[in-house]
Amino acid sequence: HLIFYYCTTIIMFYGQIIRPGKSVAYVPHSDQLNVHISQASLSQKAKNGSRVSLLFKQGEDEEPVIICTLVAGSQDTVSLDIFLSQYGEFSIEGSEAVHLSGYYSPPNPFFEKADDDEEGDEFGEDDEDEDEDEDEDE
Repeated sequence: HLIFYYCTTIIMFYGQIIRPGKSVAYVPHSDQLNVHISQASLSQKAKNGSRVSLLFKQGEDEEPVIICTLVAGSQDTVSLDIFLSQYGEFSIEGSEAVHLSGYYSPPNPFFEKADDDEEGDEFGEDDEDEDEDEDEDE
């Protein structure tokens, strides 16, 4: 099945600068919009050869995970495809600032439907169908 999602909402820009030694919180937008992070870039002032890792963690007790590593002069920009809908914190390891850019988007109803269907599998099928197939095999 193909599902097409048509959006008439105006998409808004998202931008954030993560500086060394400081974490930056992502707080979900009040209009229930997701944020799509599409790019991480080093500052133009970054010293050639310096390495910076962008990290993200979802909860206070969680260990941060590395999203990407940037190297000034060879990999100044990385394309990302990350949707956020819950609180989290960005930080960096390194001595240069990282610029994040992306946009806010409305929630995708396809994914909301999948979250609501707790009894079905990832394709929306019920576990009951499996039980019927097992009975027929006996």
